[in-house]
Amino acid sequence: MEYAEAVRLDPGLADGYYGLAICLEAKGKPEEAIDLYREALERNPSHEAAHYNLGYALASMGRFRDALPHFQKASRLGLADATQWLSICKERIN
Repeated sequence: MEYAEAVRLDPGLADGYYGLAICLEAKGKPEEAIDLYREALERNPSHEAAHYNLGYALASMGRFRDALPHFQKASRLGLADATQWLSICKERIN
């Protein structure tokens, strides 16, 4: 897996962790993907796609309260798709 090699060569590379997370989520391993999205965000807290996809992974598992701040951040960073998920999370929490 090329992303694993990227992380091995540069452990500070947020996109490497993000890419691994996408692959794991596609393989039906959302819990592992969540950990890697968080790793990506530790390295780049402004990674809008990592916030969005972390929020989506959490929401798809019914963890709307945990997902909400990630959709909020993605929306603040300019990712328009996050606003729909913000509404869904707020609706599910209330």
